[in-house]
Amino acid sequence: MAYKTQSDSIFTTVDPLSLHYGIEVVSGNTVQTYNNDTKEYEPDRTLVPLILMPYVGAYDPEGKQDGKQTLTAVEWYDGVPKLDFSNRITAGDDYDIGDGTVTGFPKGALKVKKNVPADTPAQVFCVAKFTDVRTQSTVSVEMSVKLYTAVYESRNYKVTLDCPPSWKVNPLDETTWTHTLTAQLYSGTEAVADDNAAYWWEVMADGDTGYRTPTAEDEELWIACKDASGVFTKTLTFDARMFKYAKFRVRAAYYDGDRPLAPEEDRIQAETAVNVELPPTLKADQTQTKGFRMASDFSTPTGYKVSMYDNRRTLTDEEAQGFFVTRWKGKSAKAGSSEIELNSGLSVEFVPKDKGFDPSAAVDVWAEVSVYEKHAVLTDDDGNILTDDDGNILIAPQYE
Repeated sequence: MAYKTQSDSIFTTVDPLSLHYGIEVVSGNTVQTYNNDTKEYEPDRTLVPLILMPYVGAYDPEGKQDGKQTLTAVEWYDGVPKLDFSNRITAGDDYDIGDGTVTGFPKGALKVKKNVPADTPAQVFCVAKFTDVRTQSTVSVEMSVKLYTAVYESRNYKVTLDCPPSWKVNPLDETTWTHTLTAQLYSGTEAVADDNAAYWWEVMADGDTGYRTPTAEDEELWIACKDASGVFTKTLTFDARMFKYAKFRVRAAYYDGDRPLAPEEDRIQAETAVNVELPPTLKADQTQTKGFRMASDFSTPTGYKVSMYDNRRTLTDEEAQGFFVTRWKGKSAKAGSSEIELNSGLSVEFVPKDKGFDPSAAVDVWAEVSVYEKHAVLTDDDGNILTDDDGNILIAPQYE
C-alpha cells in the first residue's frame, strides 16, 4: 500500500531592485543666460540645442540584474505628466526625439531647440521604462530636470515717477486742476540723458478695464503727453476735473541711435494712482436764519442755510459754490401730506403759507446735498460734443 503526503508549494522570492536614476546632459546646458544689453541668449538653443538622456541603474541582491539598464521606452513631458497626455512632447519646432540614427543623439533622447525666457522657467519630465528580467515585468521610473535662464546686464535700467505710488486730489484745494507727472529713466543710480531715453504713457481711468494708450480725444480734453511731432515726452499733464480715479503708467527704454517704436521690456515701468475726492470728514449742517417766531397763519418769512465743514474748518460760500448742489424740501406733519421742493442753493427763504402748508400741523424742512463727483463733457440731444466759439470743448460739474 502507498501513501501520499500533503504537498508543499515552492515560491520564488524576488527582492526589490535598488534604483538610481536621473537625466544626463549629453550636450548643451540646462541653464542659459540672457544678455539684456545684446538681447541674446547664451547658449542660444536655436543654434546649439540641449540634448538630454535618461539613465537608470539597478542593483539586484542576487546579482542577476546589476548596472545600467536598457530602456525599453522613454516618454518626455513639458511639465508634470497629465492624465490625458496632452503635454507629452513630440518632435516639432521646439523639440526632437532621438531615434538612434544620429551620432551624439541617442535613441529616446530629447533635443531642446527653444530658449527659455527668464521669467518663465520650465521643467521637463521623463518617464523611462525597463524590464525586470527576473519577473519579466515592466518597471517605470519618473524623473525631471529644470531649465531656467539668468539675466545679465551691465546696465540695470529702471524708471521712476516724481510722485507717490498713490495719492489724492482734494477739489477744495484746487486752483488750476492741472498736475504734471515727470518720468526719469536710470541706469543704476545714474539718470539717463533725455537724448537716450524713450518714454511711453498709458492710462486707466473711470470705466476702463485695463491700461490703454491716450486717445486723440484724451489729448484734446485732459491729457498732454506728446510733443509737436506726436512723440511721447517724459512728462504727462492731466486735468483732475475729468475723472474720479485714474492710474497712469510710464514705460521706458534706453536707446542709442534710432528711437524704438515700442518698449522692449515690460519690467521697465512705473505707475501711480490718483483719487479725486472731497474729504471723507466733510459734513453738512443746517441752521435757521429767520422765522424763529412763526405767525399763527404761517405768514412769517422763514429761512435756512446749509454750512459745509470738515475736521479743519467751515467752508465759505465761495468755497462750497460749485462742489455741492443743495435742494431744500419740506413736508407737513398733516396726514396724507407729500414732500415738496422749496428751492435750491446753499440757503432758502420762503413763507410757509405761500407753499400751501396747513398752519394746523408742523412742517419739517431739510436740505438734500449732492456732492461733486467730476466734470463731464457737455453734449446736445443728439450726443454731439458742445464747444465754445473758439472750438474748446465745454465741460460741466457732475454730482453724486
